[in-house]
Amino acid sequence: MVDLDLFESILENDCGYIEEGDVLTEEFFEKMSKYPPSRVEKLFKRMKSTSTMFALNLKFNCKKCGKEVEKVVSKTKVIEMLKKETEFKCGVCIAVEKEIEEKEKRIISLKNKESENIVRAENTKKYIESYLNPSMNWNDGLKNFAKLECLRSDFCCNKDSIKDHIKNMSYKEFLKTPYWKAISEKVRIKSVFRCSLCNSSKNLSVHHRTYSIHGDELHNMNELICICQECHEKHHDIY
Repeated sequence: MVDLDLFESILENDCGYIEEGDVLTEEFFEKMSKYPPSRVEKLFKRMKSTSTMFALNLKFNCKKCGKEVEKVVSKTKVIEMLKKETEFKCGVCIAVEKEIEEKEKRIISLKNKESENIVRAENTKKYIESYLNPSMNWNDGLKNFAKLECLRSDFCCNKDSIKDHIKNMSYKEFLKTPYWKAISEKVRIKSVFRCSLCNSSKNLSVHHRTYSIHGDELHNMNELICICQECHEKHHDIY
């Protein structure tokens, strides 16, 4: 066994004392933990060859189950253990604690997911009531960019539910919603209130290039075009 009192008396010396194969107990770590690892490292004898591991025998009683444990560790591992508070537990107890910890994490994750789903459902309901209600209007004086920022708060909502709600609305009712009014206003502003086909400034409306985006106009505004009534009618005549 290692003479721990002798360790303390020679810590200031450069000569090595701990040989490969020596047994280190928990008491060793308790006493040596008050010294910098760099000083404790002086206690180890130098190896003639660096190609092999400086193996030491670690011996302790598991703090959890009391089982006596003995295992081989490297000098590097011992120094690492001295740098942090080490829990002396056997492999079985460590595995059991890790399994319990993982189960607790999974339970917390499920609870968080359930809470997240509840919040998402509530936010979706509020979003639909505020922006997809034909009887609702934007506050006077609210700038278009601010309206769009409100609409973009859909990141914390169920987008599929919003999309389905829009698709289930009559198109006439949809055109009255704050959602569509803000989006169509942005398209008009982008086109400088001019028809994108003939440059007219009269009888403008916003047209879908494709109705495949209906329900998600907010994220597909590049598929919307500002167009005058005359060009709009010509466009539909073509098809």
